[in-house]
Order: sequence, then structure tokens, then C-alpha cells
Amino acid sequence: MASTRKAGPTGHQRHDGILPARTPGTLGINDQGDPNVCALPGGTPGPAGVGDFEPPRFLTSASTPASVLSPADENGRENLEGSAPVVGIGVASVARIRVPGTDYFIELSPRNFPANKSTSALFIQDEAGRRVLRLDYGYNKSSGQVDYHWNQERTFADFGIADHTVAGSTGETLFKAAKVFKYGGRALLILGIAMDAYSIVVAKKRWRQVARVAAGWAGATAGAEYLGAWGAGFGSAEPGGGTAIGGIVGGIVGGFAGYAGASWAVGETYDWVEETYFAPIESEDYSE
Repeated sequence: MASTRKAGPTGHQRHDGILPARTPGTLGINDQGDPNVCALPGGTPGPAGVGDFEPPRFLTSASTPASVLSPADENGRENLEGSAPVVGIGVASVARIRVPGTDYFIELSPRNFPANKSTSALFIQDEAGRRVLRLDYGYNKSSGQVDYHWNQERTFADFGIADHTVAGSTGETLFKAAKVFKYGGRALLILGIAMDAYSIVVAKKRWRQVARVAAGWAGATAGAEYLGAWGAGFGSAEPGGGTAIGGIVGGIVGGFAGYAGASWAVGETYDWVEETYFAPIESEDYSE
């Protein structure tokens, strides 16, 4: 309920021709209940600022205590924060992570071959997919058995890994993890979209939430590509497997950090602009 009193310099109500809604005396004498005088409206069962004494004001800023935020606004904030790791991992699973100093990218699908016919799970390839180092599972003519191995086309000079090189237990783990990451990441992308859409629907400040979501996705993409490239360069101390592991881990961290950082920064900027340029000035004088 809104406040019905506004004290003057000495702590007493300023009348200015309009009596207060409530006085210490009996209701109906020189107050809201008196039919012969003009009095302030007083408290109402609705929100403050609607048909009562309290003037409208902007409330939900970054510094506003959680207790005065509406449940919808709190839900918007919580859902957006919760989607950061979901979106970060999802974006990293589809990002094209460049290997620094080269024209190769770490990807989970081939570029010059139908994805549904490939037996490989991880690709380090150029833009056209004509030069590629891929982690494969199948019959290896060099070892004479079915195993996890590296296949390459015109990449030996860059990575030093020959065609049909057995990848061992490390390659097996990386192969299986890449498969899970590819499909799991895409599922998380869909979940992230749903979570962010819901956060916009329930948010009290819808345009603020739209701005935060858009910035978060842009930040996740940029972060995944930037930190992914850094990780790939760091991991390239062990070409092939190390390159891929460093790039993917860096992409996940960068996607999460980019989303969280960008959405937070835009939210703070939005609040600052709103409070600086759009917050109304309260009037101290309510006279006729």
C-alpha cells in the first residue's frame, strides 16, 4: 500500500489547501472520510502510484533490493543467469574455433563430405574442408584392425601426423567425448533458447531482458571463438589431440564467460541510462 503521509520541514503534514487522508482524530473529520473537505486519496489496495498519494517512479534498477522486485523480474534475472552455462556449452559445440597462425578450424562436422556418412567425430580442417586431419573409428589398414586413429589429407606438414596413425586410449576418449559434445551441445542450445525466451516473457522490464539476452548470445559466440583459439594454440604443444582438447575447453569457458559478462554489462548500462535520463523528479508540493 502506498504511503499517505508526507512530512514537512518540522515533521508535520503540509496541507497547502488539501487535507491529509488520515489524521490522529476520528475518521470523517477533516480527513479522507469528511464529505465537506478536499483531502488526499490515501492508501489504496492497488500498486503504489495508481489512484493514491504515491507518484510513479522507476524501481527495478541494479541497486534495487530483491525484496522490492516483482516476482516476474526476479524470475527473469534468475533464468538468464541460469542459462549462461547452458548457452555457453551449446554455442561452443557449433563454433568454428580457429587454430592460431593457420587457416584451420576445429569443428565437429566435415566440410567436404556428408556428415551422416562420416565415421569421424572430430575435424581440424580448412575453410573448404580439402585439407583435413580427422579422428576416425573403423578398420585401420595400417594396424590391420578396427581402432581409433587419425586420418589426414594434405595436413602432415602442419601437424606431423601421418595417415592411419593409431590414436590409442586418448583418441578413444576424445572421439567419444566429441560425439557427446556435438549432440549434447545442440540440445543445450535449444534449451538455452527456451530459457531465455521464458526470461523475456516473465521479466517486468522486457526490453531490458531482450537487450541482455541478445548481448549474452553475441558475447557467448565471441568468447567461444576467442578463448577457443587461445586454448587451441596452447594445446598445440601436442598437435592433433592437444589442439582439439585445448580449443574445445577454451570454447566452453569462453562461451560461458562471454554470455555472463556481456549480459551483465548491458543490464548495468541499461539501468544507468534509465536512472540517469528517464527517472522522473518527485514533486514536493501537491497543491491545487
